[in-house]
Amino acid sequence: MSFGLVARNHDSFVLSGWVGVLEKNVQAEWAELHALEESFNFARTRNWLKLEFEFDCVSLVNWLNRMKADFSTMGYSIRESLKMLDPCVNFSFVWAPRCCNKVADYLCK
Repeated sequence: MSFGLVARNHDSFVLSGWVGVLEKNVQAEWAELHALEESFNFARTRNWLKLEFEFDCVSLVNWLNRMKADFSTMGYSIRESLKMLDPCVNFSFVWAPRCCNKVADYLCK
């Protein structure tokens, strides 16, 4: 399974992109979570302080935005992933329809 991420500025100008392949077959939420972790590393290397993450996986966006008391395996993995971010970084998670992810989808093919 492959994943892709695209870094854009506030004017939607593409700054960079990244594509990766997972060696195992996983559900879409887990592939998206892996892409999120890669995005954290990508942003950290560039010292970006304000981040907005867009996903076409609505279940992951819901998990990320309501992290109160989720004791599932996914909830635990998300909490651990969020620890990768610097506390000074301002971030948000939003849902974007699949048609808005054309660049990332194209990179994965």
